[in-house]
Amino acid sequence: APAIMAKDPTIRLSKPHNLKHILPKETSVHREYLCWLRKQQSNDDVIQAFYTFAKLYDGQDLFYRAALNIACGTDAARRDAILADFDKHFPEWNDKVADLVWELRPKSVLPRLGTLLADAKLTPALVENALLHFRKGFVHHVQPSAISLTQATELGTVYTPSEIWQIAALARSHAMKLHMDGARFANAVASTKCTPAELTWKSGIDVLSFGATKNGALAAEAVIFFDRKHEGYFPYLRKRGGHLFSKMRFVSAQLEAMLDNDLWLRLASHANAMASRLEEGLRNVAAVKVDQPVEANEVFIALPSHQARRALEAKGAIFLLWSPAEDEVPLIRLVCSFATTPQEVDAFLAALRQSV
Repeated sequence: APAIMAKDPTIRLSKPHNLKHILPKETSVHREYLCWLRKQQSNDDVIQAFYTFAKLYDGQDLFYRAALNIACGTDAARRDAILADFDKHFPEWNDKVADLVWELRPKSVLPRLGTLLADAKLTPALVENALLHFRKGFVHHVQPSAISLTQATELGTVYTPSEIWQIAALARSHAMKLHMDGARFANAVASTKCTPAELTWKSGIDVLSFGATKNGALAAEAVIFFDRKHEGYFPYLRKRGGHLFSKMRFVSAQLEAMLDNDLWLRLASHANAMASRLEEGLRNVAAVKVDQPVEANEVFIALPSHQARRALEAKGAIFLLWSPAEDEVPLIRLVCSFATTPQEVDAFLAALRQSV
């Protein structure tokens, strides 16, 4: 480290945040300094030095971004101290800041991600920006080959055929394949009233992971290639990954039952309807806020306090705390299933009113 620092030893560590003006401009040298910075105890000068170099990130150098992560270290208290003022140093959200958030995971920013990520959908612009980080034909960069969409998304929103097609067109322009994670595919079909074909191959999807487990089956999933020439080595990968079960026909029989007389859509429609019922009831509870559009079977709500959350749990409600535990306004995820009853939804709403 001393070899890459100022020639005058009296200023080597006295003001590390001035090193931007002392060190050469080569990013390789900056990366070395960041790796060295990890060994230093956290103080104001070290923190200032970190942000000096963080602001030099060009949005493309993956190794530089990794060096920033290394500089923060692995000690939780040290990382928290360095990243505590991340928002102050990066008040404006842009693509470069998004890269740093993804790499560093500063706690001060995480509660905002639900808003920043909108409805959890990929867009052509987001994909194009991600592709900028990979140099085509450069042996030191992994070459991207596929895009994967989650349908319905982790926030319970749904891609329309038009939205899928826009990303499919982008994938084609980069010679990439488009995969759909359909763990909740049935809920998306039931929500959009589109046909399965309209949400998949007609919109440019190459491969669908067709999920039945979240819709009532036991460990039953299928992978559907809309062009068999893309199947390639997949049967061997399935075996190597431990997904070729003995007596697998008994697992697969569930898929036949699901597809028979559209049982899969009836189950998903019921789950969606229960989520809609829940959303409608929440409109009459002034103290809570529905945080995301309810388009499938998931409902995200912001509670007024953790005291309200604990009171709700004490009444027997089961849900997932979606936001960080230290966030003052807890965001919780509620999921309705094929087995949820109207009585259970109403009982939850009654418990919620008493808790807030």
